[in-house]
Amino acid sequence: MKYSAARDAEDARRRYVWVEDDGDVRELTPEECEYLATPFEFPDSGRPYIKERLGSRTPDGRLRGFLERSELRRGQILRWGLVLLALLMVALIALTWMR
Repeated sequence: MKYSAARDAEDARRRYVWVEDDGDVRELTPEECEYLATPFEFPDSGRPYIKERLGSRTPDGRLRGFLERSELRRGQILRWGLVLLALLMVALIALTWMR
């Protein structure tokens, strides 16, 4: 029997994030969304690793893996969110300076 972690790429984008080895969390790339929507046989070693919680580690001790968005701590900001916030701040400073 085959299963996938998400119904389609959009479902994956809404439900999951990626955790890096250093614990940083980011949004998924389009390729990662497609990967989560791909059906796999249960014993397939190529299937995605879905973490149970933020601190869960892979069998080889790494933090990396897909995590359900609902498992993020309240108020935790994703790395891409920080980048966008920084860009917004730079734009606001530039607009203020131009006046």
